[in-house]
Amino acid sequence: ILTSPLQGWASPLEAVPDPVFAERMMGDGIAVDPTGDCLHAPCDAVVLSVHASGHAITLRTPEGAEILMHIGLDTVALGGRGFTPCVAEGASVQRLDPLIRFDLDLLVCEARAVITPVIVTNPERFTIVRRETDKLVGVGEAMMMLEPRVDAADVAIVEGDTVRRTIVVPLVHGIHARPAARIGETARKFVSEVKISKDEREGNVRSPVALMALGVKLGDEITIAATGPDAADALAAIGDLILGGMGEKAGASASGGAAATRTTSVFPREGGGPGITNDGAAGSWAPAFAGEQASATAKVIALPADGRLSGVTASPGIAIGQAGLFRLAEIAVTREGADAITERAALDAVLATVATRLATKSATATGAERAILSAHAALINDPT
Repeated sequence: ILTSPLQGWASPLEAVPDPVFAERMMGDGIAVDPTGDCLHAPCDAVVLSVHASGHAITLRTPEGAEILMHIGLDTVALGGRGFTPCVAEGASVQRLDPLIRFDLDLLVCEARAVITPVIVTNPERFTIVRRETDKLVGVGEAMMMLEPRVDAADVAIVEGDTVRRTIVVPLVHGIHARPAARIGETARKFVSEVKISKDEREGNVRSPVALMALGVKLGDEITIAATGPDAADALAAIGDLILGGMGEKAGASASGGAAATRTTSVFPREGGGPGITNDGAAGSWAPAFAGEQASATAKVIALPADGRLSGVTASPGIAIGQAGLFRLAEIAVTREGADAITERAALDAVLATVATRLATKSATATGAERAILSAHAALINDPT
């Protein structure tokens, strides 16, 4: 039995806004949207690896299940800010022991999401027979029950010539969870056994945990070795995948060159006027006025046909009812006035209309409401 490592809202993996986790490329499990600031051990285990950035940790249970806990999404980009590991690789931990303390406020402001996948990375050996999701969980509450797979096959011995390729890693954050999952997914298309080695360490590419344990960083030299009937094809596919960057290739901005471009998306309002912007740098929503739009490179995005704006989980809760999209009404104001006599006549007409409405409401009002209406009437009738 694995207990919840976090206090928060437990969700199925499909709720994680990242296909690497939602599509189970890393393995099976659940996710927790944390309301606390400490990751705890879900069972007695040995620490297989702690990511250099402190945002992820992998444990191995006495039965051999490998459990990856990845705090937030894209948190590797924080470079360790906000994370304080409490344990080191090779340490033995007991259930509920603190593993990583983190600054939840910082993560909410700077990470893509704080939802935390808890993954069994060797599902070929263990199956989840029970899981608790769509509920608020506390640290130490039962979360998942695992059982060894009765159909787990013995590891096949792959024979054949071995081919090797040495490359320099161009990934800005090295081989972390997402690239490791992509590499493993590619390797499973081939029969050959493929391993990556760095310095004195080696890992099978079919295991994301083994790859992350290598601690491969940007600029590291690694050797890919493939053995089997389709070794050359496997070697080429995996090498090219890594060199291609998988969307995380270090560019000019990452190496101190050109500054990163700040993108602002503008959701237009009906009838024109100020829109709503999503500031990609700050991650906040704010009104966008004409002056701001003129000074930024804005990309106008049409609202979906059904009027829905999708997002990610922010906090646990439930709401039942009809939702509406509110827009700021535009008031047409004539900038140029007429002569004084005309403008005075228009003002008197408006004041008379307002005074009549106040008198009508006061006739049926009582108590504090009538006192407020009387005060407004006095302001209307003030000759100054």
